[in-house]
Amino acid sequence: MKLPVNWVDIAVIVIMAVLIIRNAWTGFFRGLSSFAGLIAGYVIALKYSGLIEGIIAPWLSGQWVKIASYVLAFLVGFLGIFILAELLTYFLKKTRLSWIDRSLGAILGAVKGFLLLAAIFILVTTFFPQGDKYFRHSYTYPYIMKGARFIVGFLPTEIKARFNYNLRRILSNERQI
Repeated sequence: MKLPVNWVDIAVIVIMAVLIIRNAWTGFFRGLSSFAGLIAGYVIALKYSGLIEGIIAPWLSGQWVKIASYVLAFLVGFLGIFILAELLTYFLKKTRLSWIDRSLGAILGAVKGFLLLAAIFILVTTFFPQGDKYFRHSYTYPYIMKGARFIVGFLPTEIKARFNYNLRRILSNERQI
């Protein structure tokens, strides 16, 4: 039995392999810290940049106070998560449990890869519907599109409607083939 593998499938396999290997190498906590650090930095910057403004206002003026206070608060949140991840990684290494960190890192890499591919497929379906011809004979496309359908539920209504319209058109074209 010959599988219908095309260049889309090869790209999917390469992206998934690279992210799985990379995250297995760096580990779960380091891999998660980059994402969690961005979120923590953003939340802390929103909540505490006003407090920092009062502290640094004597040294800066105008818009620079707001910019610097936001950046400083963001860095505190981001670096806090990064340091915590490094401590957890160090602890696991010293207790000879780094294999857990690396195994979870590989799983995290697979999740990141799937989300990245789903986002790419959402973009192509929403903004370049004529690109469906490249995916039509792909073996991996139906699986990733299931994830894309889930993710699109969290997007703004206009993008969701455009995606669903183009997806219905693509699916009706597939049935005609």
